[in-house]
Amino acid sequence: MKKIVRLIMILVVLSATVIACSDSIESSQSGTPGRSESTGGAGENSEELNFPLFAFPYEFEAVDIFGNTVTNESLGEKRAFFVYHWATWCNPCVQSMPTLSQMLEDYGDIVGFIGLLGDFDNVGGAVNIVESAGITEDFIIIDASEASDLVSDIATGFFPTTALLTANDIFPDSLTGRVGEAQSEMLGLVRVGSVD
Repeated sequence: MKKIVRLIMILVVLSATVIACSDSIESSQSGTPGRSESTGGAGENSEELNFPLFAFPYEFEAVDIFGNTVTNESLGEKRAFFVYHWATWCNPCVQSMPTLSQMLEDYGDIVGFIGLLGDFDNVGGAVNIVESAGITEDFIIIDASEASDLVSDIATGFFPTTALLTANDIFPDSLTGRVGEAQSEMLGLVRVGSVD
């Protein structure tokens, strides 16, 4: 009987891992806790979207994966902040790195990028992954436990999770799954929207 229970528990854990690292991108069904509802939908006319400069809204002080001490002030003021919650063991997380590198290159002038690493005990592996994808130190990656308020506000229970923070919460939901077209479209809206 104990063997059967143990086998069932192993199957449950394996199923949860497969679901957590799915390649599909799903919008979280409930609004992100701790963040207000959107005052305007992302599908609105981009000329009407407003992205004023603002400071990163969560306070933290941490050492990033490159050994630099960083704070929320290190991110400066941007039109939006792209948050990436990931782990080195998650294949869709790692597969998203080239896309993230391109996003950083295309939007780094107006969007701040911060990564929340779920397995900071493997910082060496994280450095190898991001460097092989061409990601620079402009993408600040810290231990997720150093920004627990942010993690609790965007977390979906799955890796990878992305969120786009704006001053007026135009994108209130987090997305799960491999980074791709949905995130690129959101960043494109930030590029063409007004700064006022």
